[in-house]
Amino acid sequence: MVQVLQALVAQENRNLVVSPDVSGTLSLSLTHVPWRQALQTVIASAGLVLREEGGIFYVNTAAWQREQQERKAQDRARRQLEAPLLSQSISFSYADAGELQNAAEKLLSPKGSLSLDKRTNRLLVRDNKAVLDTLQRWATQMDIPVEQVELAAHIVTINEKVCGSWG
Repeated sequence: MVQVLQALVAQENRNLVVSPDVSGTLSLSLTHVPWRQALQTVIASAGLVLREEGGIFYVNTAAWQREQQERKAQDRARRQLEAPLLSQSISFSYADAGELQNAAEKLLSPKGSLSLDKRTNRLLVRDNKAVLDTLQRWATQMDIPVEQVELAAHIVTINEKVCGSWG
């Protein structure tokens, strides 16, 4: 497997890094196929993952790729939990903060908290900066005026004296 990958990238003078856990044998016969398509065919048939960064091709197993994604997700979650908590007040001009409170609570991190100030129609939020930014964007989208139809009327009163002067 590794020799096939090396031969394909060598045709185009490209750089290749193959993970040590990539192994196996492969039989193939390709004619008149562009090298990149041939490389992707080999990768797909072996159940591998190909990524390119800075002109270097990296080949890994799908299991390694999943582990990396899980590790990155855990790191993001850990950083979010370790992030300092900040406070912010989100005011609403058109929407009722009380009606939006439950939806806003679903956007909080596990360490975040939210309270309602009915008197000023505000949500008082304590959470990390990323969540506060998300909540602020969400609040801007939710705080829109209710569309209404405007009816304009002019009431005119006429008495008989005015009508008589018209003829």
